Amino acid sequence: MFTRTELELKSLRALRDLCLIQYGIQAIGNPADKASYINALLTFPVIACKQVSDNKGLKSPMLSQVQALEATLEAMGTPTPEQSALLKVTMEGKKLE
Repeated sequence: MFTRTELELKSLRALRDLCLIQYGIQAIGNPADKASYINALLTFPVIACKQVSDNKGLKSPMLSQVQALEATLEAMGTPTPEQSALLKVTMEGKKLE
């Protein structure tokens, strides 16, 4: 994450790009003010964690669900280098010709 000092050194455009493009969050307050973006960047981790504890959006799974997921991943095994490459290409949204 960033410190307030690091963020204050950035331009309004850089802060806007960090919020909107990099992280997909909105400015808190006036979008023409650097402080609005700085506040959003400094507070979003705390807000996100509170949302999880409030069961808003992502929720903490129960232990039995974590154990079931662990068993499923164990059963799937480890991908080969070719399978890993296919997963990477798929996540990038590229088409193989």
